Amino acid sequence: NNYGAGGGVELPFGGVGKSGHGREKGFEALYGFSQLKTVATWHG
Repeated sequence: NNYGAGGGVELPFGGVGKSGHGREKGFEALYGFSQLKTVATWHG
């Protein structure tokens, strides 16, 4: 159950334990679903 009914895309939903609020759908949640990667290119 990842999304709550009636909530906007900016409203966090999920939470720690059974709190039901604050884990997903927030800006900070992007870091949990992202992986930092370094890319080097040669412009020769």
